Amino acid sequence: ILKQRDESLSSGKVAAPNECPICFEIYSDDGDGSHVPRMLPCGHTGCHGCFALMLRPAQPSPDRSGKPLACPVCRVVTLVKDGQASSLPKVFSLLG
Repeated sequence: ILKQRDESLSSGKVAAPNECPICFEIYSDDGDGSHVPRMLPCGHTGCHGCFALMLRPAQPSPDRSGKPLACPVCRVVTLVKDGQASSLPKVFSLLG
């Protein structure tokens, strides 16, 4: 998913404040929750669906308490509890 994002960035695309910086979709509280904005401890956000896709192939930590997730903007790695994007806080202020 980050490879697709990098291709978009190389063509000059920049995410607006109300868009996911990974898939460039507008944040929304849609029926399945896939475009709900989630915040990482570094302060950057992404949509639930993109973070879930990024976490899927990640290997659990040695104690199995979470999975590492590198921020798509600053690359700071966060250990996501239980490896679930739903454990990251929602950012209601970014919803239209």
